[in-house]
Amino acid sequence: MKRFILILVALLVVATGFAQPKKVNLDIKALKELVGVATYEKVDSLLGFQTTLESGEKVFQGLNEYEKMLLAYRCRFNEKNILQSVEFVSRSFFGYHMDLVMTYKIKPKWERYNSENMPTLARFEWEGRKIVIDFDAQTIIVYKPKSDAR
Repeated sequence: MKRFILILVALLVVATGFAQPKKVNLDIKALKELVGVATYEKVDSLLGFQTTLESGEKVFQGLNEYEKMLLAYRCRFNEKNILQSVEFVSRSFFGYHMDLVMTYKIKPKWERYNSENMPTLARFEWEGRKIVIDFDAQTIIVYKPKSDAR
């Protein structure tokens, strides 16, 4: 019996050792293309590593090649299991803003500035997706708004 338990413990240690976050190249364009299209299975195969926060919420994790660091992606899915939004904290939030403006030529629909005339919030619309960059919270949200069924 002891031998059986030791084998199970060894297998558990080996199995958890292989469960590492994948390297992913999720720049702002890739995130925009996933939202509203990707299924839970697609996101799971792309990132493949989930963890549970202290709040009990499950998040996907991936080694983001754009930022060269481990990021936690808070993904929300609709009732059809399609990715509705992605939210993550980023130290390169200004880089994402510059990519949108300079590389992809997307102008912000709305920006809020502080007293030093520095942006604190920027909202973009790009091919039916909305992107919110919160400079104060260093958070980026990419989502597809629900369509009006009128």
